[in-house]
Amino acid sequence: MTDPLLDDVKALLDKDFGDDRILKQICRACENNEVISNYERNYVRKLAEKHLGKKPEFTQTPHVEEKQQVPDVVLPEIKPIQQTQSLQTESPRISYTKPKTKNYFWHRQFCSSVSYCCCNIFQWNH
Repeated sequence: MTDPLLDDVKALLDKDFGDDRILKQICRACENNEVISNYERNYVRKLAEKHLGKKPEFTQTPHVEEKQQVPDVVLPEIKPIQQTQSLQTESPRISYTKPKTKNYFWHRQFCSSVSYCCCNIFQWNH
């Protein structure tokens, strides 16, 4: 059984199409049953289509039915709610009142508390 790739490579070498070094390497690999890369196969195929009148190979891909995907979680539709806000600004009212003097009353209360405590301590010690 002959390899169509090897036949194409030999025909391209005979008619002097393509890069001789690459085609000779592919020919040697075919004869020695070595692995030939997809790049090399595509190189030979394109040259054969262009210069040897080979028709492009069409491989029919099997028709795969698309399954309808059902989501795992059903998300409810969220409807946006548009709210408007109106801001009313008033100019701040600044009033200045003279603070009442409470120092006198505070001082009087403090002194009376201290004297009361001192008296109690004095009585307790005697």
